[in-house]
Amino acid sequence: MKKRSIALVLVISCVLAGCGKNVASTPVEDTEAVVESESVDELVTVDEAVQEEDIDINNLPNEVSSAFLLMDAFNQYLYSENAKYDANDPVSVWNVVTYAAGESVWDECGIEYVDDSPYISVPTEYVQSLISGSFAGKNDIPEIPEEMQDKTGEGYDQIVKNDEAHYYIGAGDRGLSQSKVIGCKHLSNNTYVVTVELDSVEEEVSEICAFTYTLTENKENTLFPYAISSVEPGDDLTKKRLDGCPYLTKDVYYGSTYDANDMTIHECFGFYKIPYTDTIYKLNCKISEDLSKYDANDDGEWQEIRSYPFESEKYLQVVMTAITYPNYATYGEAYSYNYDIINDKTISLDDAYNMLGTTEEDICSNIEKQVATVAFAGEKFDKAEIEAFRIKPDDSMDFYVKIYFKSDNAEDNNRLFTFDYMTNELKPYDNYVLILDGTDDMIDMGLTHGIAQ
Repeated sequence: MKKRSIALVLVISCVLAGCGKNVASTPVEDTEAVVESESVDELVTVDEAVQEEDIDINNLPNEVSSAFLLMDAFNQYLYSENAKYDANDPVSVWNVVTYAAGESVWDECGIEYVDDSPYISVPTEYVQSLISGSFAGKNDIPEIPEEMQDKTGEGYDQIVKNDEAHYYIGAGDRGLSQSKVIGCKHLSNNTYVVTVELDSVEEEVSEICAFTYTLTENKENTLFPYAISSVEPGDDLTKKRLDGCPYLTKDVYYGSTYDANDMTIHECFGFYKIPYTDTIYKLNCKISEDLSKYDANDDGEWQEIRSYPFESEKYLQVVMTAITYPNYATYGEAYSYNYDIINDKTISLDDAYNMLGTTEEDICSNIEKQVATVAFAGEKFDKAEIEAFRIKPDDSMDFYVKIYFKSDNAEDNNRLFTFDYMTNELKPYDNYVLILDGTDDMIDMGLTHGIAQ
């Protein structure tokens, strides 16, 4: 089982009953993405025979507020692990228990730190209450899955049955975020439909995800008198993220080095202003394929990917540089992914040549004429390969070119350049900033990835 990919701090305004808590500890990190939530009305379909009543989210009944701890645990788990509600999956059950136990009010629930270990000791009775409240109709405690049993003694995200009365659980840290109820309805069949949103709250509040929960009566559980019977994505943002729809965030900054261990899939398009089409999906698959070679993280090697996204009414574009260190006689590769919003079409290099009424051969011939202005002493032009491009605001284009030089000092000596098609200017890449003119939308933001595995 992998480490939690999201670290969160629970900050809630409602007072929780039972063993839930309303404020947690100091944050350590956050995840951010900005979008407005859809209303609960758009997300829940109710049989016409069932009547519904809107509940004031600032005055929630005990049966809802007591379940908040569990709904927040689901929000964290489902988002961070790209998982689904599944009462029959022991991995799902124990993950929810782990998240909920770590955020419970320990004194009230009999939870304690285990000295000289990464564990907390959680009473078996409370574990059973958490399961009963999280999965309606489920009263048994499943066996600990093989992959969650602590075999190393490190204890992170691992579970051990210490004795009949206690489980030892390795609960992880949380970072800066808050969970809040954004919609609640009481139905005439005595169920509640509740939407809980998880927000990043570093500088500005922004949504991470939201899920909609159905709560049904759970008479035998005094701590959680209503249990969760189903969970669905609470808005389009969450659905797209779980489906792998990509997005840009501020959590990876321009110029930073990507940690391959934290990456799952490299994607860039889907800025919420446009539909997530099959064309965008295929383009994102291409990005993931191109960048997968940079996920290898052998001893002594590291990767660096820098991204330059551009957005206009007509186009979504990202230009990227990628390189593995250490290396010799190369500045890496350039990539571009160019999407025509109006026509729902990927724009290829051949399309770019056709739009300008030229060919790759003609452009490379013009580039060769300019090489003398940028070559180092002793270098001779060998060949030029156009790797990427972007359409600028005035519809002119820049091409990102790898030029190979003949040299006595290295084989395949090559560097990256920007070629301005309109002015014939050839500008060298300094191995740090590829695009200098400041016309990109978010030069300080790096390309991040979706949640899809």
